[in-house]
Amino acid sequence: MKTLTFKFTILVIVVLQLMFTYSCQDNQEEILPEIVPKMIFCDNAGVWRVDEKGNKRLIDIENFEYRPLNVGVEVQNDTIYVHNNYIVSVIDLSGNHIRDISISPEVSYPLQFCILPDGRFAFLDNKNDKVSFTTATGEFILDVPMENPSPENLQNVNGVVVDSFLIVANTGYGTVLSINLNSYQSSIHLLQALGDIDFCNGIFYHCDGRFIYRAKPDAYENELICTFMGYNAVGLAVDENGTYAYITMNFANKIYKVDLVNDSYLLFMDELNYPTDIEWVK
Repeated sequence: MKTLTFKFTILVIVVLQLMFTYSCQDNQEEILPEIVPKMIFCDNAGVWRVDEKGNKRLIDIENFEYRPLNVGVEVQNDTIYVHNNYIVSVIDLSGNHIRDISISPEVSYPLQFCILPDGRFAFLDNKNDKVSFTTATGEFILDVPMENPSPENLQNVNGVVVDSFLIVANTGYGTVLSINLNSYQSSIHLLQALGDIDFCNGIFYHCDGRFIYRAKPDAYENELICTFMGYNAVGLAVDENGTYAYITMNFANKIYKVDLVNDSYLLFMDELNYPTDIEWVK
């Protein structure tokens, strides 16, 4: 009897030790070290801060109704701006929610957005073919129309600020629109629109499908940099030196890192959940 009691006691001790060990492991997994984010991207799981090694942390946005296809991210002055369902959430680089900005309902179908140097917003509408400008607090200013030869079809629209101009790539029209941010006057740029667009050190970069391209501002054609193994490149972010570009592939659930000096690429992140918009922290 004593032998059975002793064995039962030993068994209970072993079980308790195992439970304590697993509990400690769970706590260690939950308490993750802080990272210094160099880029922000969104996928179906939420909005993520990512460092240069690919470590990522999910941003917990208070009272945030997440709709992946309508989410866009921008970064300015070490501040993250996340647009979703007519609300722009302002977040610091540590992931802390600062405030929300309500966008005027006069802005129709804001699929993509850009934050301008003075804090104004530009919302890109690929349904009604226009760019809507608002103040930094979300009040509507005016619309600038975009051409679309097939008004019944949606097109990809993406923008980047270059000096005092908003450069908007419109794949429906097949070219790039240049909007003066002081006068709101628009003109057709020489570049051919392919997809998401970024600008660094006097060079434009585009991604589309399985490809990434570069072009100078006065170029009529884009130069192919490389072709990816995955499919549907939708997001593009170039670092502050113009050395690397990061490409989100929504169907492939990956992010690729492109060496813009040697025109090569490697896999940066995998097993994501339909990644879309991405921005470099400059």
